[in-house]
Amino acid sequence: MLVRETGSRITTQTSPGTTDQGSRGAVRCPAASPPAQLTTTMQRNGVPVGSSCFYLANGHESCNDACNRMVPGSMCDAEGLEMAASSVQQCRAVVSALGGSGGLDHSRWGQYPDNDAGCTYVDSGRPDNRWVQVMRRGSGPTCDAVDGDSSRMRVCACK
Repeated sequence: MLVRETGSRITTQTSPGTTDQGSRGAVRCPAASPPAQLTTTMQRNGVPVGSSCFYLANGHESCNDACNRMVPGSMCDAEGLEMAASSVQQCRAVVSALGGSGGLDHSRWGQYPDNDAGCTYVDSGRPDNRWVQVMRRGSGPTCDAVDGDSSRMRVCACK
């Protein structure tokens, strides 16, 4: 369960996590295991950005499924998905936050109309072939979208 704090009072805490001071109070994000296909170092899967916790999903996994798997009882946050996919620069910022102090390594980035997966991270197993991609075909990212490329991992916002 994600945690909201107001002042020094914690309402619920199920596991240790990081916090972000936002206009709606702080958000605590429980840590989750990194995706199985990730071949680079990820210091933390579960970081607060605004009022959501962001996680890197497995390839071929929707954000609905990823949020429920990583933080049982949580739900995908469509507004957070849209924020992360609002620009390539914003997506890169969220991906960097997921990687911790060094960020998740990537040498390439761009926006593509393949599907509506939103902000994604591609790990092709080589440092010179790791991408941050914003996937936007129609009106924007959806919580139930599943990318057909198993190396493309969705950046999911969970509440």
